[in-house]
Amino acid sequence: MNETLEVTRLFPAYTYQAYLDKVNEDGSLSVDVDLGFDVWVRGVRVSLAGIPLESDKKLPERTRQRLVGWMDGQMAMAGGYMLLLTHPKAEDSSWPADVYYPNSLNPVAEPIYLNQALINSGILEE
Repeated sequence: MNETLEVTRLFPAYTYQAYLDKVNEDGSLSVDVDLGFDVWVRGVRVSLAGIPLESDKKLPERTRQRLVGWMDGQMAMAGGYMLLLTHPKAEDSSWPADVYYPNSLNPVAEPIYLNQALINSGILEE
């Protein structure tokens, strides 16, 4: 039984299509998730897997403004669309996820990994 629990931590639990609603004060994302068959869950709180964010603390305002500006620009080019690969739920009630969005400059290219793009841009740290 314990082996099964360990395996589920290594692999994504589910894959969803989603649209960005807003960036929360702690750096997590609020997204609308498409469950299929015209069923939606609105305002789901998603944290970025691999990027430690403290849910009880706000991001510094300058960092948050850079994050919001960057996300607005990237999501505007992608139409707000993103793909979530979720992991088991965290203690802070957010769903950790690997977030991908389409490469608007080259639609046939691999999607962009948002978590890594935010680190590469210097907005967030690992």
